Amino acid sequence: MKYSKGKLHIYDEDYPRIDICAPNSYMCSMTLEKENTREQGLEDARRIVALWNAAAELELDTEQIERGIIDDAFTALKEKVDEELYASYMKEMTP
Repeated sequence: MKYSKGKLHIYDEDYPRIDICAPNSYMCSMTLEKENTREQGLEDARRIVALWNAAAELELDTEQIERGIIDDAFTALKEKVDEELYASYMKEMTP
């Protein structure tokens, strides 16, 4: 699957439309629902941009994100930390 590589940024805030731009100048727009305020729409756009940029920084592709690789990574990290804490505790408790 192809997608624009690199980080996004908010290009234009012409309420109720917010344009988000990729590094290669491709743009996507968010059109806000009537009940969304301008501030809420900008916060939503900032969240989308931040998540995209975090995935770009971690070099995750769409399929990895959809498969839940982030959940798997956090679970593995938690298990590793728990193992290390347990090993450290047992070392301290063993005469």
